[in-house]
Amino acid sequence: MPERHTTGGTKEFRYSKEDLERIQRTDTIRTREFKEALRTWRAHRGEERRLAEEFRKRRRMIVIILVLLAIMLAMLLALRLFS
Repeated sequence: MPERHTTGGTKEFRYSKEDLERIQRTDTIRTREFKEALRTWRAHRGEERRLAEEFRKRRRMIVIILVLLAIMLAMLLALRLFS
């Protein structure tokens, strides 16, 4: 499957497996180290984003539950006062 790279604009490049192997053979040691560090960082960043999304969902659910509890408490107090 070709790997797709965007330039940040409208351009897009697709590299076949052979192209990527040829490019990687010409990489210097520092370039290889950089690419490996970049892969590691992207994987770590993906995990952080997944955890942040999970935290937002849980926080939203807690807020909804607290609002519902506050409404129920207000209804209970209203019933208690007017009965």
